[in-house]
Amino acid sequence: MKILFLVTQDLESPSCLGRFFPLARYLAQLGHEVNLVALHSDFSFSAENQFTRQGVAVSYVGQMHVRKRGDGKTYFSTPSLIFVSLKSTLALTRAALRTDADILYVCKPHPMNSLAALAARMLQRKTVFLDYDDYEAGIGHFQGAWQKAVIKFFENGIPRRVDHISTHTFFLRDRLLALGIPAQKITYLPGGVDVDRFEPVEPVQVEQLRKDLGLEGRKIVAFIGSLSLPSHPVEILLQAFDIVHAQVPESALLLVGGGDQYETLQKQAQSSGKTDNDYFAGRVSPAEIPAYYRLADVVVDPVHDDEIARGRLPLKMLESWISEVPFVSADVGDRKKLLGEPPAGLLARAGDASDLARCIQKVLMDNALADELRKRGVKQAGVFSWKNVTQEIISVMERYTQK
Repeated sequence: MKILFLVTQDLESPSCLGRFFPLARYLAQLGHEVNLVALHSDFSFSAENQFTRQGVAVSYVGQMHVRKRGDGKTYFSTPSLIFVSLKSTLALTRAALRTDADILYVCKPHPMNSLAALAARMLQRKTVFLDYDDYEAGIGHFQGAWQKAVIKFFENGIPRRVDHISTHTFFLRDRLLALGIPAQKITYLPGGVDVDRFEPVEPVQVEQLRKDLGLEGRKIVAFIGSLSLPSHPVEILLQAFDIVHAQVPESALLLVGGGDQYETLQKQAQSSGKTDNDYFAGRVSPAEIPAYYRLADVVVDPVHDDEIARGRLPLKMLESWISEVPFVSADVGDRKKLLGEPPAGLLARAGDASDLARCIQKVLMDNALADELRKRGVKQAGVFSWKNVTQEIISVMERYTQK
């Protein structure tokens, strides 16, 4: 098969790094011809716009709807956003119309890549798949009601106009069914563990990182991900860690990642007066992430019980498993189901800093429990390897290309 992925973010952005590119790479490993056309978070400074990575031909053709530089994220003014969106839509459309791919794979129902794919479907009768991996209309990063209305329009409308849909949570699958999408048009495609990216890290590298960060002798509670609210309510973890540190004085909180609330969360941590125990590493390169996981004693995914959390499958859960690090979150969405039985992690009450602190303390203070969670996590990592989770969607693709 020939497959063209249409992506509105770059390879270093969370969904592309943890979902779209691993899926594309695994298809390439199976002998399929795979191209990935994407937008870049800082297109004017992108050093390389066309390259091949692990068998996938990658092309950056335009600017994302936000700009990322350093540890922060900035949003365009409304006129600039409209201009950037139109320009990038045209670039993606040109790529969709020029390809001889059998399948166009739209990664998120965003306006820019969706319009590009639908143009190719209408003009050239291309087969279009959609990967629906977030409920973005509920996230709230909008400059006005008009922008939210546009995103909601596409999230509700595009699934009706494509040939097939993959989605990674039962919440989103049920949402599609409620929109009237036939069940046979939907494939549940949970997140996969990127085994190749998380190969074992040399202990000397981990210890050097520990030394560089000044974390010798500390028990490390880590959050690794985007520092962007409300999709990642890290303020719950900051409150929980104050409780943890009172009981486990040698503990330290390590926050790895950038985002639009990076400075806000830093100020919140400083206001607690415990800055010697909170470490903000900022945005780090994807190649460095495995070492940060191996550094941690526990990785935490703080969540509220809301539609945002129900529609999200945390990559940090999968990445904790493959890194042999205990994982703590809350019983929201698919988390409990994916943890398995016995569970490969602990679940607190959603939005409850005290209960989250209780779970973190259990891991830090009970070595036998921590070891058991590591073993269970490794087992779940095998279940959710990309090799296993992609088999059904590959079968679906083959049915469409054999028609």
